[in-house]
Amino acid sequence: MRTTSEILAAIITGLTALRWTPDGGPEEALLQEVRRYDANDLQRAFSELLVIQQRVALVIYTGERWNTLPHHDEIGPVAQRTLQISILLSDAVIGDRQSAVFGSPSTPGCIPMHELAIRHLAGPLFPSGERVWLAPTTVTLADIERDDRPAAGRTASILECDCAEETLALLSPI
Repeated sequence: MRTTSEILAAIITGLTALRWTPDGGPEEALLQEVRRYDANDLQRAFSELLVIQQRVALVIYTGERWNTLPHHDEIGPVAQRTLQISILLSDAVIGDRQSAVFGSPSTPGCIPMHELAIRHLAGPLFPSGERVWLAPTTVTLADIERDDRPAAGRTASILECDCAEETLALLSPI
């Protein structure tokens, strides 16, 4: 069973590897910054998001579910762990919200960013035999602003994902 930190690190590695090519320019990293947070630290995450790079991702651990499944083969009941992860992908084009959402020749936009992330991250997260699968569940859009400094043009796609692991046998007490 992989740890939560290992699973988040795999997602961060995958996001960091994403590339795109602006019109007439060389290929470059899709994201200029990728950071990990937990759901209780979102206020700090949002305040930091507004002062760092143009294109950023926040990988947010929001919780986990455990499901007990009935007898599996001859080993008895098993449990499956599913981590709930939010990936916030943000682009900023100050004064041009539409480019921040849909992209332009000089910026990818948050919708194409989440589409690229899904295309490259959905499925198995590890090349080894361990089965940890990332499955997107929903995507929503959000404008990101601070009360003291509106930032019209900073938008985000919030990609909700489940990371399900292979099952764990539940052994009876001896």
